Amino acid sequence: MTSDTEINFNKNAHDKVARKYEKIHTEIYNGKEQSRLHTSLAEAVKAIQSSQSPVVLDIGCGAGNLTKHLLDLGATVTAADISDGFLELVKEKFPSVETHQLNGEDLKEIPDASFDMAATYSVLHHIPDYLKMVEEMCRVVKPGGVLYIDHEQSEIFWDKNQTLIDFYSKQRYSNIPVKVLRKIKNYTNPNWYIGKYRRLKNPRYEEEGDLHVWPDDHIEWGSIEKLTNSLGLEIFSKTDFLLFNSKYDLSIYDEYKEIASDMRVVIFRKKI
Repeated sequence: MTSDTEINFNKNAHDKVARKYEKIHTEIYNGKEQSRLHTSLAEAVKAIQSSQSPVVLDIGCGAGNLTKHLLDLGATVTAADISDGFLELVKEKFPSVETHQLNGEDLKEIPDASFDMAATYSVLHHIPDYLKMVEEMCRVVKPGGVLYIDHEQSEIFWDKNQTLIDFYSKQRYSNIPVKVLRKIKNYTNPNWYIGKYRRLKNPRYEEEGDLHVWPDDHIEWGSIEKLTNSLGLEIFSKTDFLLFNSKYDLSIYDEYKEIASDMRVVIFRKKI
């Protein structure tokens, strides 16, 4: 697929899932992950040096996950997404929030140094040229402002760390082994067979119907850090964590949460 085709494919797929996004993403919409996210965003807002009343661009806002936390933290938010369905949903939830339609490639409609923070959560792996988007995010951030990238898999995940493999192998949903539950779910779901056929045509096809950068070209944190450094941003904080899913066996998660990780959040700050 060409880049334009991929962007349109992802836009249409997310339009379709917008209204059920929160229900199907149990790895995002659960108490533990929401608490971690709020704490992390609070740290990012506190790190802003460009304004006492931060104005934030939420890139790939989806159902308004970051937007809600940022509003609670006192920020003024512009919620941006490629999906009309998501933007309509955010307008309903937060009538006072300004929305912006993304083109999936860049932020050319937005002037330089317009925001105190550009934030994104679980988005970069959907963007064909994610480094270009990171460059654009850096451009629209003011000196002293913050770039926030969260909920992207770390090198530990891709390196097949043994401790992480052990965690996944032990983890169970409702006392049923993950692999068994997944097979039952798949074999009884007609959409699984449709997806399997589509993956034969394009290995990057995902369950929700969208396309991901990975696994053939997953985001590379080293490349992101090199790029941001060249554009005058420094790492303020970098944290790896083990993502929680509300379907997980909590006892197993608690056993591994301090010794295993699969996700990363990085706060960058632009030099003044």
